[in-house]
Amino acid sequence: MRLIRIAAVVLLMVSALSAAKTLDMYVIDVEGSKAFLMVSPSGQSLLIDAGVPGDRDANRIVEACKAAGVKKIDYMVVSHYDGDHVGGVPALAARMPIGTFVDHGENVQLNDFTIKNVKAYMDVVARASTWWSRPATESHQGVRRARGDGGGKAITQPLKGAASRIPLAIRLPQGLGER
Repeated sequence: MRLIRIAAVVLLMVSALSAAKTLDMYVIDVEGSKAFLMVSPSGQSLLIDAGVPGDRDANRIVEACKAAGVKKIDYMVVSHYDGDHVGGVPALAARMPIGTFVDHGENVQLNDFTIKNVKAYMDVVARASTWWSRPATESHQGVRRARGDGGGKAITQPLKGAASRIPLAIRLPQGLGER
């Protein structure tokens, strides 16, 4: 399901592809994990995960953004609420603007460390435009997406209009992904 979420957001960025520009991808080494930055041909940026709380990982991500020519993170995707994925968001948000946050909704991880990190993250999200990824079909800037689970909840029936052979499918534009 994480792949579906990422693919839906990537489709936002791929819609602006032109022959003269490229979709650039960067893997950033953050403590205990990796952050993944994509920059579309139109200059939109998407960051997946932000490392642990504190300055170290936020500084690494900011440096990678500078090297990529990114002045604002358009989409911040938090894959899940472990500290090495969500913990660095507050420090990063203090260093550069973040537009839209994409996550799986409510926290279902109830240990003290995760609760503390999620609270700090939600404080940042409260000041931004947010696209919550919950079990449903929603539209964001013209992209229809289907989510199969989020925040511990799941869709039990195929969505109306979903592909008949694959209940939750993302259909790529013709030619995209062909060799």
